[in-house]
Amino acid sequence: MGSKYNLMAEQEILNYLRENLKKGYSVASLKQTLVQAGWTEKQVNEALIETQKPQAAPARPQAGAPVQQAQPGGLRPLGVTLISILGLLGSIATLLGSIALLGIGTLAGGVIGGPVGVLAGVFAMVMGIISLVVGIIGFIGYLLFFKMKKLGWIFVVIVSILGIVITAIQIALTPLGGYIPIFEILFILWPILVLIYCFKRKALFA
Repeated sequence: MGSKYNLMAEQEILNYLRENLKKGYSVASLKQTLVQAGWTEKQVNEALIETQKPQAAPARPQAGAPVQQAQPGGLRPLGVTLISILGLLGSIATLLGSIALLGIGTLAGGVIGGPVGVLAGVFAMVMGIISLVVGIIGFIGYLLFFKMKKLGWIFVVIVSILGIVITAIQIALTPLGGYIPIFEILFILWPILVLIYCFKRKALFA
């Protein structure tokens, strides 16, 4: 295969093909599953050629035996792995932030005092509770997403939508005054990209 492909990725796809060809899966169903998982047709065809070289021809199903169809989920696309890792880190950061907000909300009334302090405390408490819920759902969701479970897909979609809404509110409430909310824009782009990926690869999550 071409040198531009990562050797570990090459070995992963080769092992997958060899194992499932021995089990009697059809080449067409394996190709379809791999393409749905994010591999290019060129990569799959090159891998199929490689499976013929080092080992004997794969076992064929007996005449009259039903041809099995390969099921998605045998391989984890790189996109799923990256989203899961970054999502888990983000969820942990969200949980830590929620604890800080709850602490600020508890102290705001006494430190600032007056109606302003009360409103600031209530706002911090509400945002802290929302962040806590989002962090918990996100942490569970990204774990299931990594395992390519349908429930994980649902949780990640929900968290991404909530992330867009919360960040949009933060941008709307931030007085600009010449300030360009670069970090907020980046934070809102991430869940948008995740949503696009999720709906594009929805078929992978059983």
